Amino acid sequence: MAVLSSLARLAVAVGILWPHGGLAAAQDTTSPFYTKSNRPVHDRILHPVLNQDADTTNLGNLLPSTNVSLNWSSQGNGIVKVAMVMAHPTVLLEEVDDISAVDCAATSVSVAFNSTEGFDEALADWSDNGDFILVTNHLGDCDTDNERGFYLVQTITSNRDNLTVIASAQKTDVNSTAGAYAPTLRITNPHC
Repeated sequence: MAVLSSLARLAVAVGILWPHGGLAAAQDTTSPFYTKSNRPVHDRILHPVLNQDADTTNLGNLLPSTNVSLNWSSQGNGIVKVAMVMAHPTVLLEEVDDISAVDCAATSVSVAFNSTEGFDEALADWSDNGDFILVTNHLGDCDTDNERGFYLVQTITSNRDNLTVIASAQKTDVNSTAGAYAPTLRITNPHC
C-alpha cells in the first residue's frame, strides 16, 4: 500500500490529480486528463499489471536481476511504470508463463511449474544467487488485492515429482528491497 500511496502523492505533485482525488484538468475537455464520465479518479484504484514489453514465454525471466520495471493501471486507462534498481536480484513471477501456481506461507513461497524446462531453469538460476527477491502478483495468500508481494529468499528446495521449487523466504516490502537509487516514474497513456 505504501507504493500506491507514494504513486498517488507523486500524481498530486506533478498535477495529474487534485489532492481530493479528482483529475487536475477534469473540466477542460481538451486536456489529456479529461474523463468523459467526469467521475473522480479516487474511485479508480491502481492495480498491478504485467509489463507490456515482457516476453512471458522467455524462461530467461527466471534469472534474478537488479533492474526491474513494475506497472500499475487504473481499469486499463493508462499505465504508471516504475523502473527500479533493487538492493537484491529480483524475479517477477508474473513475467513467466511456465509458472502454474504460487502459494505462500509465513516463511515460504512455493512455485509450481508446467514443464521440466521451467523447473530446471529456476533451479539453475536460483540456486547460485544467494539472497534474492521473488515478487508475486497472484491473488490468494501471497499478496493482497491491488498489491504485489515481495519475499526475500534465503534458500530453496525442490520437488521434481511435482515440478515445485520451495523458497524459504521472509515477506518484506518494496521500500525495504529497492536499492539506493530512487525509482523513476513514467506515466504512459494517461487518458482516464
